[in-house]
Amino acid sequence: MEKKKRSSGEDFRYKLLSGATTGAITTICLQPLDVVKTQLQLATVTTAQRPQGGGFSNIASILRNVYSTQGVRGFWMGLSPSMIRTVPGIALYLSSVESVRSKWNISAQKADVANITIGALCRTGVSIALLPFTVVKTRVESARFGYTGVGHALSTMYKHEGFKSLFRGGSMTLLRDVPFSGMYLFWAGVFKEKLEAKDGSTKSFIAGILAGSVASILTQPFDVTKTMIQATTNQSITTASAMSIMLKTPSLIMSGIWPRLLRRSVVASLNWTLFEKLQVWMASQKD
Repeated sequence: MEKKKRSSGEDFRYKLLSGATTGAITTICLQPLDVVKTQLQLATVTTAQRPQGGGFSNIASILRNVYSTQGVRGFWMGLSPSMIRTVPGIALYLSSVESVRSKWNISAQKADVANITIGALCRTGVSIALLPFTVVKTRVESARFGYTGVGHALSTMYKHEGFKSLFRGGSMTLLRDVPFSGMYLFWAGVFKEKLEAKDGSTKSFIAGILAGSVASILTQPFDVTKTMIQATTNQSITTASAMSIMLKTPSLIMSGIWPRLLRRSVVASLNWTLFEKLQVWMASQKD
């Protein structure tokens, strides 16, 4: 019996649902790495600005501090805004990339350039739309604000800091996320061609880890600057001043690199691997 071909609308819904499920799984599992990364970056900045002021400047001390002050639940600070931001964000991003890829007639010779372009374009729209939740996520993870929930955070920011506060660090967020997505798709394609693993899923996962690592390192300065800007209500901390601090203290550039490198590379790789498998599974269930 011939299988019924799915409509383009139904196909997009499969991709959207697969992306949302993937985003939820990776966000819940790896949120602690984001908490450690954010606090480590801010602690390093504080130590650099006030060398005698103490602070928690390494991963072990951050872990001890979070556990002693917040308990185990502290490692999932910021999970709510992270879920609100990441689940629809990943769903929209992955489904958009796959939809654009399927509609564009991309030759093998132009695949690398196409991957960079598609990744960058799709990430730009998603990042701008969800930026307010990115700001809230960073602030909650910093443990410097007494927000009781996402709604309270957004209303407090709007009331006391104005509408612009919802988009603080927007330029740095785009400079981090857009190149990351473009570079990830580019390098994932390159590494897939080089790897000789027999299992397609294994090849995709390893290529994703390697591509995510390269993209994370190259976009690290923008991530640190973004954190500095978003985790404060001080209006004098602008993109220019944050970059100035970074240039005066080069050691800041790589602050929080290990938890970020682990999280971003694993998340990016898992997202695509799970996304592809879920699409196949959902299609088989429908058929």
